[in-house]
Amino acid sequence: QKSLLEYLPIGSNYLDSVELSVEDARSLPMEWEQSFDIIIEKGALDAIYLSGDGNFEQSVNEFSRCLKSGGICMSFSSVVPAEVRRDGFDEENWEWLRDGS
Repeated sequence: QKSLLEYLPIGSNYLDSVELSVEDARSLPMEWEQSFDIIIEKGALDAIYLSGDGNFEQSVNEFSRCLKSGGICMSFSSVVPAEVRRDGFDEENWEWLRDGS
């Protein structure tokens, strides 16, 4: 939704530096490996979880692969059960700031 970027301040050059891409969260581009400082996810993992077949776990693994070392993944979910989130974002590899309980 590049039109959403039109709300940037007048004179901002961010519009030229933002690239939008539609990808499958279960299989993100290989060139994205260790590329992102932050991933912000709001509701996508809810829909992915509801589709079943291990898609949630595949997507979380892809997020991990694409984050730089020390990167941050902010995930906002109201559908994925807490125990599934805890298994997917295990405490050995992820630091939980708030678990929603």
